[in-house]
Amino acid sequence: LPVLTVENAEKVLALALDKPFTGKPDTVIEPEVEGGEEEPPAEEEGAEPVEKPPKLTEADRLALAIQDIDFDTAVVPKGSYALNEAHVVVPSSDFKGLGATEATGLTKYAHFRPPSSIASLRALARTDAEFYSTFLDPLEADLPRGCWAVRQDPSATLVTLRSLVWPGYSAFHVPGTSKYGGAYFGYATKCNDLAFML
Repeated sequence: LPVLTVENAEKVLALALDKPFTGKPDTVIEPEVEGGEEEPPAEEEGAEPVEKPPKLTEADRLALAIQDIDFDTAVVPKGSYALNEAHVVVPSSDFKGLGATEATGLTKYAHFRPPSSIASLRALARTDAEFYSTFLDPLEADLPRGCWAVRQDPSATLVTLRSLVWPGYSAFHVPGTSKYGGAYFGYATKCNDLAFML
């Protein structure tokens, strides 16, 4: 997928597309200019030709959708990652899994992304941050409240979390082990009406 610049991401957002993806990455998503193609201005002799920026395609829109989904949904159990002395996020060697009862609590999960909450940013900025596990944004702070569904398997050997904001995202954790993960299988359609449905 193409790496989006901030300018192109803003252009894709400004288009406010809500139709489904076509599945053809080369499909141009920018609306056609009325009156046909504008004639290029006459070039002066010796001047370099002006290169037009490439038109936004469905691949650009998909790249932005994946960034949004990953930012909103990437979930890990708290304590599964730690900061080393160089302030780099690494898998925690001390993490042995959450207990069977605590694994069902939303408070025991965090977003695996650069922090955006003030409390997490403060914890990350500390000089002794490697001793704090609060440097990732907690899941219970997500809005609207109730946007995550936590379910425990009847055999109590698996806990799943489902995002109601991005239907199709599921994360799992096997209590008592260091096994966890997540995947998104959806239509890249965000449920913007969730606050009115809860």
